[in-house]
Amino acid sequence: MIYLDPCSSKYSIVHAIVEYCPPEHDGLKESWNYQTIYVNPPYGIDKVTKTTIKDWLRKCEEANRLYGSEVIALVPVATNTSHWKNYVYGKATAICFYMILV
Repeated sequence: MIYLDPCSSKYSIVHAIVEYCPPEHDGLKESWNYQTIYVNPPYGIDKVTKTTIKDWLRKCEEANRLYGSEVIALVPVATNTSHWKNYVYGKATAICFYMILV
């Protein structure tokens, strides 16, 4: 069961108990004190808030560290970036790479 989807939409198939739908609810500003969290963040730069995927990964790491939340994040593989080095490597208990071959 997923308790929180902090960047949900009306098309989400996750059906989390709590859903923050931007732009009405900025998931980065709301509480992430939930047992299980599913995050599929926007991948580009938000032109209004100026946030990036780095901000979402920081929040994922913070929720795990502060609340013991189990966080599943669907993010692009960018292993050479500072946000991977700061918030994923050495912090995540598992990393899965998904590849589609066509």
